[in-house]
Amino acid sequence: MGGGRTYDPLDKLLRGAVTFDGNTQLTNFVGHPLSGAFYYQVARGNRLSTAGSALMAFGASAVWELTEFHETASINDQIVTPAAGVAIGEPLVQLSAFFEQRDAGPIDRALAWALQPFKPVHDLWDGARAARRPEALAWHAFRLSATGGAVRRGGGWVPVAGAGVEARLVRAPAYGAPGRGARPLLDGHVTRLALEAAGSRDGLEAARFESEALLAAVYWRDLAGATGAPGEPGEGDGGVSGQDLLAGLGVGFEHGARRVAAGPIDWRSLVHLPAGRLAWRRLAPGWRVEASLAAAPVFGGVRSLVLAGDPAAVAPADLTVAARSYGYFFAWGAALRPALEVQAGPVALGVEGRLLFLRGLTARDPDPLPGGRLARLADRGAEARGFLRWAAGGPTGLALGVEGGRTWREGRAGEATRRAAASDLLLTLSLPR
Repeated sequence: MGGGRTYDPLDKLLRGAVTFDGNTQLTNFVGHPLSGAFYYQVARGNRLSTAGSALMAFGASAVWELTEFHETASINDQIVTPAAGVAIGEPLVQLSAFFEQRDAGPIDRALAWALQPFKPVHDLWDGARAARRPEALAWHAFRLSATGGAVRRGGGWVPVAGAGVEARLVRAPAYGAPGRGARPLLDGHVTRLALEAAGSRDGLEAARFESEALLAAVYWRDLAGATGAPGEPGEGDGGVSGQDLLAGLGVGFEHGARRVAAGPIDWRSLVHLPAGRLAWRRLAPGWRVEASLAAAPVFGGVRSLVLAGDPAAVAPADLTVAARSYGYFFAWGAALRPALEVQAGPVALGVEGRLLFLRGLTARDPDPLPGGRLARLADRGAEARGFLRWAAGGPTGLALGVEGGRTWREGRAGEATRRAAASDLLLTLSLPR
């Protein structure tokens, strides 16, 4: 970047050679998060803490930016690489530790190696062995799902089918168990990882990858009743009753795509930093109420809804290099996600909302065109979803359900605006564990 000029590390450190870059979405929001997860997992695999591993990821990214191809240092890479690396890497570390501790057979051992390959390599090199403590097995909620239904974008309904997987872990023996009081949960003890995708005759209809790690959290409980097996969800099982509260801060990452209008599929990739989460539960034998709120400042990239519909809506000279070359822009803003779920016996009813406000960043463009005046870019969106699910019970634990939702998008580029919306109605089959 920068019109063919080369920059050395001193230019970047002392002379302001720092910009947003103009690389592709794949490089900035797939390649760099994966690189960050690699840096982070190497450090965690050598038994460093979350803080030490995050510093290692930040340092490795910074060294790369200082020495990379004599280009200007990239602001977006230095944020996304370490932050997304922690958000992706820590859930994988915790999942690996879960399967290593459970060690129910060769599949568990293979998953422990695959999810965090650096720790067993370091342990073999150092002659170390992990202490197995099944009594400290993390609370877990795993869910595999398949969906089928239809989506509506403007005209008629289009058939869709999809699948998803989700894993939530809380590494605290007290979680959901009888007792009273509060305790800190540090070093990445609360994590979530989810992946879902759906397709139609038009190709990919929707996809979402989400990861989150609460690096500092507090768990408070006032619960009474019998204790279930280690690692089993509380949620009223085993006669547990009372209430508990989980609050924490950490980092999150989302990479999502949704076909909301004609033209290229809409997408966004965002780092949530810091990611805040508050979850309250009221438990009793046979029923459960859970309310949660996730909120965070966000930074990342988003495809311009306006430019996707009309690439000529803004003159090229008035666009950043990323917008005119690839149709997306860097942005900062805020995200909010409230949710409520009520379960009575085998029936669960829930609603969820998402709000997103993004403002484009046009300063520090690495390659502006002469005579241009960079246009204002912005994006906002909302999503509302609801579901009704019935657990069939039995040895499989299958759950049948129906869910529906509506997504709204509004984009701005210069003086041009564009709005779009899509609805879906789906039947679901899920296997919770």
